[in-house]
Formats: sequence, structure tokens, C-alpha cells
Amino acid sequence: MIGFFESSEPTQTTKNSQLVWLWVMPLAYTLVEFIFLTLQWREVRFISTDLIVPVLSLLALGLAFQGLELLELKTHFAARLFDVVVAAGLVHYMGVQSTSVIFLFFLNIIMSAFLFGRRSWLITMLSCALLNLVFILSRQELTQSYFLYLVGNQLGFMSINWLALQMSQVLSSLSGRVAIQGRKIRDLKLLNEMIVSKVPAGLITFDNEVKVNFANPSAQLYLNRLQLMKTPPASEWQGSELRVIWPELFNFLVSEDFQNLVVGSVLTFSVSFLDADAEFVEGAVVRLVSENGEKLGWMVFFLDQTKIYKLRERAKRSEKLAAIGQLAAGIAHEIRNPLAGISGSVQLLKSTFKASTDDDQKLMNIMIKEIDRLNGLVEEFLSFVRPDELINDTINVNDIVHEIEQDMMVRRSPIKAHFEYKSTHLVRGNRDKLRQVLLNLVINAEQAMVTLADPNLFVISRDQGDGVEVVIRDNGSGMNAEVKRKLFEPFYTTKPKGTGLGLAIVHKIIEAHRGQISVNSEEGMGSEFVISLPGVSSFDNVEFLDDSEAVRSGFGDYSVRKKGGL
Repeated sequence: MIGFFESSEPTQTTKNSQLVWLWVMPLAYTLVEFIFLTLQWREVRFISTDLIVPVLSLLALGLAFQGLELLELKTHFAARLFDVVVAAGLVHYMGVQSTSVIFLFFLNIIMSAFLFGRRSWLITMLSCALLNLVFILSRQELTQSYFLYLVGNQLGFMSINWLALQMSQVLSSLSGRVAIQGRKIRDLKLLNEMIVSKVPAGLITFDNEVKVNFANPSAQLYLNRLQLMKTPPASEWQGSELRVIWPELFNFLVSEDFQNLVVGSVLTFSVSFLDADAEFVEGAVVRLVSENGEKLGWMVFFLDQTKIYKLRERAKRSEKLAAIGQLAAGIAHEIRNPLAGISGSVQLLKSTFKASTDDDQKLMNIMIKEIDRLNGLVEEFLSFVRPDELINDTINVNDIVHEIEQDMMVRRSPIKAHFEYKSTHLVRGNRDKLRQVLLNLVINAEQAMVTLADPNLFVISRDQGDGVEVVIRDNGSGMNAEVKRKLFEPFYTTKPKGTGLGLAIVHKIIEAHRGQISVNSEEGMGSEFVISLPGVSSFDNVEFLDDSEAVRSGFGDYSVRKKGGL
């Protein structure tokens, strides 16, 4: 009825439940009882007119006390006892034969057992029994037979309520266990979600029809970064076919090895993406089955091994270059000596035979020109493999960029050049070598735009963290993925008369300065080279490498990015 709760601090959900018990149930009972009493009074079968007023007064008093409970007055214990008094008063006026009134005793006792425990149950039960006995004896003369009836009645009354207590304790214990298990399940679910969502590896599960039903954030980020996921968006992955989201992996999964995958075994795989600048993935596929052996689908766990893949390629390239460098350096020296002899002999012949014909003079000039070209090629190659003098100057990159601008003005280059000087940090290194790098890249950009009606070149120096970035961007012919992959390899060139050493030397110089160079290019969209150099404060914390070390260690870890703005 009213006042079934102790003055502990309930949660908001528990508090709302208490209000339901404290108000709705007593109100419902009062209305039902009022209707019942009205019908009984009109038919004059059970209750007289004189009893209607006190009975309804008791019900109204109970409701009034209920209002105090709703105001959260600290009267819970007194309210519980008051419920018992109200119930006993109704028994007194209406008689013990009224089943609906006797129900109030059971309601108070059972609710005390369920909501408050043994002590509250015992107090409520004894109060009900005592008041019930007092009010009954006040209306009935005590005889021997009636005494035995009362004893049996009270024993039955207490037995029923004792069973209610045992049931409440069992239910309380079970609800406690359920709450503990529920909390453990929630904790395990939270831990599982945290592991799956935070692990840096990609995780994808799909059903027997190879349709995705789950992909963790790492998988989504990785595939989005590669721009392999054309459709649908990440928010609509569930139910999408794997061949749409990751066609390379789908082709592997429909292979014979994958189709013959035995339950409980793990199949490892590796996938490379030639259209994504040599991205490389390694992973494993596991068959998912239910407890009864039903096949549910597959789980793919994969890691981005691109950096490791590039390190392996760098090691292979380093070994190759070491062998080529040692061999070619010896050959270059052997070629250089005969060239010097041939050049001297031709010069002597040219100066000696003054009377020779014009055709003879032209032939000698061609010979001298080709000898000089061969000698220049040898010098360029020796420059690539020869350790240079270590210089550790403090350099303002803006000064070098300004010199490049002045050089273009002197040469009266037809290119529309745009120079910006935004860097404020200084770098350390060989000033002449860095100027050679920028000049080489600018000349390459000019050559890529010779056929354009509106060629534009942008050279920008800017700060990047503690270091400096130099961006050289053109709107020339651009490069495809194959050219980009081989761009910094020695002897690789796309020019009819190129040696293939220019960009290899550029990369070697940048690596010797502990920097990085990246290219961003698409066919028909122009090219963008980005040079990153550590600032003076960062550079002072590392050992300065000479060019020979750079050659021995390969050509560095350069990145290739998609076309984008500065």
C-alpha cells in the first residue's frame, strides 16, 4: 500500500519504480475498494451506512499519508506501520470475513519481504498479527473453540508469510546473481568492443555469400585511405559484397585454396595494390562456425605491412646498388682514362691538320663533342658513387629558392613562375648540394611543360613542424604509377637523351641530409615534388651522414601521395 521503502539512496530507475509502488498500487486498490463498498452499501448485504464513513475515512487517510511519501519525507518506516494500522482498522469495521480487507495484511507483509528483507518482514508480520488479533477480540467474545480457531488462523497466517519470505530471499538471490552475470557480460562486451575498435589491425567478417557483416574502424580507415572502397560508404558496409569493397581480397577468397579451407585452420595471405602506390597487406582467414558445427562465414584479420615491405625492397635495392656501385666505379675509371687519351689525340689532330677539309673539321668536332658527353656521363656517375666532402652549414632555404628565381629570370624562361618564401626555420647541410637538388627539379618541371600553351611553375618554401618543406609543382604531363615507382632508381629515365642519374642523385642528397622527398603526380595533371628537411634543432640531435653512407644504405623510404593541393 504505502511506505514500502527504506530511506536509502536509490538510483533514478529504482526511484521511479518506488513511486509506482507508492502511488499507483494504493490508488488502484482504493478505487477498487471504494467501488466494492459502494456496491455493498447499496445492496445492504454486507456493510451498514454507519460503517461507510469510517472505512472511507481510513482509505482517505492512507492516501493522504501516501502524499507525504511522494514529497520524499523521511517517514518510510512509520508509513509502513501506518499501513498496518489502516488495514487493521478496516478489518475492525468491516469484519474478518472481508477477503478484500484481509488482502491488505498479506500485501504489506509480502512487499516488506520482497523490498526490505527479513527484519522489515518480521516487524510487519508481527504488527499485522497483533493488531488483527486485537481488533478481532474487540468484536468477538473469546471462547475455547474461538481461541483454537484464532491460534490455527494465526499459525496459518504466519506460515504463509514465512513462505513468502523464503520466496523473496530466493528471488533476491537469483536477481543478485543475474545482476552480477549481466554486469560481467556487459564488461566483457565492452572489453570486446574496445579491443576490436582500438586494435590497429583490420578485422572484417562476412557470411557464406561473402557479404560483409562487420568491419572494425581500422579496416575502414585503411580501405578508405587506399580509396579502394568506391561504394558503398563506410556507414553502409553491412550486407555489402566484398568484391565491391575490396576486390583484390575477394579474388583471393574465391581461389581454390580458400574454398578448400578446413574448419579450425587458418589460411594466411598477402595482397599488394599496384594501383595504390605499392601498398602491401598480410593477413589470415579463419572459418567461423557455430557450436553445432554450422558454417557461419569467415573472419579476415590483416595488417598493413607496407613499411616493412618497403624496408625489404630498400634492403634489396641497397645490396644491388652496392654491387653495381663497386663494379661501375671501377669501370668508370677504366673508361675515363682511354677517353682522356682519345680526347687529347683528337685535339692534337685538329690543331695539326690545318689544311684539312671542312668535313674533316666537322667530324673532329663531333668526336670531341661525343667524347665530352661520355666524359660528362662518367663524371655524373662518379659523382653518384663518390663520397662528397662533409659540409654542415646553417642554411636559409629561402635564399636558395631566391637564387633559383634569379636564375630563371637570367635565362628568360618562358615559364610563368610563382615563388613564395614562407619558411622561417633554418636547416643544416651542404648549400651547393641543396641548390643542385632544387635546380634539377625546376629544370625537370620546365621540360615537362615545353608543349603547354600556359605553363605554370610554383616553388614554395614553408615551415613544417620544426623543419622546412620545399614544394615544386607544375601543370605538365604528369606521371603514371609505374614511372613513380621507378622514379628515383639509377639509370631509369623517360627522356631520349637522359642518363637516369639526375633524380637518383637528388634522392641521395636529400637522404644524406636526413630528409625525405615525395612525389605527387597523375598523368595529364602535372607533378608535385615535396622536399622535407629537418630544422637546425632537430638536426643537431642526429649524426650527419656523408653521401657514401647514403649510397650504401639504399635510396631511403620515400612516400607517394595522391594528387592534392598544397
